[in-house]
Amino acid sequence: MLKATGKATVLVESDKKWARIVGIANGYIDQWQYETSTDWSSLYEKSKSFGQITATNTYAIPDDVRKISDTPGDFIYIKTSSGQMIAFSTVLADELNQYEGLNICAQVGKNLVFGKTFSAEDAEFGGEILVPVYKFAESLTTGSSVIPVDIPRWLVIITAAEYVRNDITKQSQFPNLISEANGLMERMIDDNDAQVSFVYAPWIAGGGS
Repeated sequence: MLKATGKATVLVESDKKWARIVGIANGYIDQWQYETSTDWSSLYEKSKSFGQITATNTYAIPDDVRKISDTPGDFIYIKTSSGQMIAFSTVLADELNQYEGLNICAQVGKNLVFGKTFSAEDAEFGGEILVPVYKFAESLTTGSSVIPVDIPRWLVIITAAEYVRNDITKQSQFPNLISEANGLMERMIDDNDAQVSFVYAPWIAGGGS
């Protein structure tokens, strides 16, 4: 409210303006998590459990998962009852039948599909499926909700911009707010790319990468 109106107005959750602002903010959270060509490190979970291996090749992806990581170097593991970690590489869905005999799997819609159907004779049978994933950002619901966006100020600015966009007395602020928000988005993307590069850059003897 301060950014949009210049007044430090504190709204209660029962206020219609509060509901409108939260609705706008949640729309932009959803837009943020689907930013083109960007997988946010803050939404990354390296070992999400997809349950246990049974006599099938298809396993439902949990509802809180947006996508399985396709970053080079990220593997899906099956942790056997003896503690062995068996790695599986991810491929495109239409490539599942091209690599017979290899440990591969693919995201097919809302399922994780392996290149073979498991049986009780397989070492993986009964093991836990551990998957690197990008989860969905949580929406704001109450005044104590945690903003999931990497730079929370971006969400404040872009929400303020939308709030004043059709207000004839305040809409002159819209271009400046959008410009400020775009600058913060670029900063978020740059920071995220730097984190990904640091995490996944191959190590080379002598200190190079």
